[in-house]
Amino acid sequence: MSTLIKTTPLLRSPFGNSFQDMFERLLGDTPIPGISTSFIPQADVLETEDAYLINLAVPGMQKDLFNLNLEDGVLRISGERKSRHAEQKAGFIREELAYGSFQRSFRLPDDVLADQISAQYTDGLLEVRLPKDTQKNSKLTIPVQ
Repeated sequence: MSTLIKTTPLLRSPFGNSFQDMFERLLGDTPIPGISTSFIPQADVLETEDAYLINLAVPGMQKDLFNLNLEDGVLRISGERKSRHAEQKAGFIREELAYGSFQRSFRLPDDVLADQISAQYTDGLLEVRLPKDTQKNSKLTIPVQ
């Protein structure tokens, strides 16, 4: 059984919580508008008999704002969610949706058919399908002589 290995850039200080978290602790759980320019969408990684599936929860995006790139066995998914309320100056009681850019990276197993990778964005979920080469033998028993 092959597995996908998630790699995400470290967004927090090695010495503790991020700068924004420090302010949020001081001010309760009220996010500070305008401080965060990035977010990390949650991902589910599934394996079926013939493919791997990566599902990213990214509601409120437009499908033309996603970028998917494969280089050296690493799939990078990036994009930008723009605030619909950027022009509004007042009226928010609480704003918890994260806006800005994101990037998620996944090291792919050797049995992925790179030229057949597909992506579809529906109802706030980006599904990336990574077909497997079912003919490729990823397990081998080597006899000792």
